[in-house]
Amino acid sequence: MLKTAYLIAPCIMLPYILEKNYPTDKDKLYRFAIELGLGFQIKDDLLGYTSSSEVLGKTKNKDKLRNQPNYVSLLGVDGTIKKLEEHKELVNTILKDIGFNNSMLFETSNYIFNREF
Repeated sequence: MLKTAYLIAPCIMLPYILEKNYPTDKDKLYRFAIELGLGFQIKDDLLGYTSSSEVLGKTKNKDKLRNQPNYVSLLGVDGTIKKLEEHKELVNTILKDIGFNNSMLFETSNYIFNREF
């Protein structure tokens, strides 16, 4: 479940490191990136269970068909929704802590948490 987080983290970190424009607490930026990746995966698992194949653009319940565990199979729909909200709140708190609450990262992360596909 961490592979998405580990793919997203460098995409978040690298531009700030290259521009030398990253927050002084780069550990918090890295934590943001990991939590955003986890949030993306949680939302993806939830949509895979609650949305239609037409909206998703891929097979619905693919993980269930492959007998692959995901957040919904482990926590149920309500538990997954709660976990998603916790991650959204954590991500927004981290962004506020590092002064990025009015940034494109803030808008992008909220889009990820609120997306419908």
